[in-house]
Amino acid sequence: MAYTLGKYTFSEQKEYQAARRDLQRISALKKQGRTAVEVAKNSKKQIQEQQIRFESVIGDDYVKQLDQTLFVKHANGKGAWDTVSSSGGKNRGISGGLLNDPFHLTRNGRRFALKMGTMIAFMIMFAFVGYVIYLQAQMDYKSAEDLEALAKSVEASENKKPAASDTGAGKPVQKLKRVILPQYEGLYEQNPDLAGWLRIPDTVIDYPVMYLKDDNDFYLKHNFRKEEDNNGLLVLDKRCDRNGDGISVLIHGHHMKSGKMFGSLKKYESKAYEEEHSKVYYDTLYEQRVYGIIGVFISSVYNSNRGDFQYYDYIDIRNKEEFDTYVQNVKEQSLYDTGLDAKFGDELITLSTCEYSRSNGRLVVVGRRIYE
Repeated sequence: MAYTLGKYTFSEQKEYQAARRDLQRISALKKQGRTAVEVAKNSKKQIQEQQIRFESVIGDDYVKQLDQTLFVKHANGKGAWDTVSSSGGKNRGISGGLLNDPFHLTRNGRRFALKMGTMIAFMIMFAFVGYVIYLQAQMDYKSAEDLEALAKSVEASENKKPAASDTGAGKPVQKLKRVILPQYEGLYEQNPDLAGWLRIPDTVIDYPVMYLKDDNDFYLKHNFRKEEDNNGLLVLDKRCDRNGDGISVLIHGHHMKSGKMFGSLKKYESKAYEEEHSKVYYDTLYEQRVYGIIGVFISSVYNSNRGDFQYYDYIDIRNKEEFDTYVQNVKEQSLYDTGLDAKFGDELITLSTCEYSRSNGRLVVVGRRIYE
């Protein structure tokens, strides 16, 4: 035979009688305080001092409710019974509360705890994200300071530049001995991985270019002092001659959202922008060079099935056929006509950065050396 008491069901009469005795105890405890919190405190004290002992699941649930009441009070500083109850009024008696909805307080308490836990988790997450953003901002600021210091070091040495005939500013002359340009001597002593300096007037691009044999990745993730830096530096492709000898120079750089490194190359998708920034200045360690832009195009890498122009493989150009093929592809795929062409014997520079309109996309700016 089953015995029912509210939402509780008991299979034996002795359990049923024990539950009824617990209800009487709970009813007496409920009268020992003006508020739910006072009742909870008094009840917990008597239970802990073993003045009251419960015999059934109803008593166990009441103890849980007491714990939840005190927990909510501690969390929000308010009378928890009134706060978590959804019906039955304040300080409900046994008939209006525990029997009709014996798990109500526990259930709402769990909801509250879940909400609190969720809020705390979001607070921790936002704090972590904020900390990461702060660290990145600090890194960017430090990186900008370092690059500015490097640029000032170069600028301060400008008055020591040799005559134009020695720098390559005019037609190239035969050199008996390579001499590092004065403005780069100090930087080269600090880091012999320096290969040159790239500058495009009236843009943020004014950076050292680094070179490591057999490694294109290191300086894309490190600064001039070889410390980790998400901005990285510009990198001369490992297959190029670090001294700038040869027909083609390929330089890689990150497309930073801030516009740093090669982030501003995207602006070259506009012909009007190219017309205002049509010259690229690249100094090797030994001579200064100027390039005029012959083409700007979008391609991709590592996508052999697409049939995209593999511009990045045209570095060691050995003959007129390879040169003409490269220039023809650049001109055909260029977003617009720059008005400048190239013929075999000219020296080329290729600037490459990520482009996000396609998988593994690249924005590429190609220039031809000119003599002013």
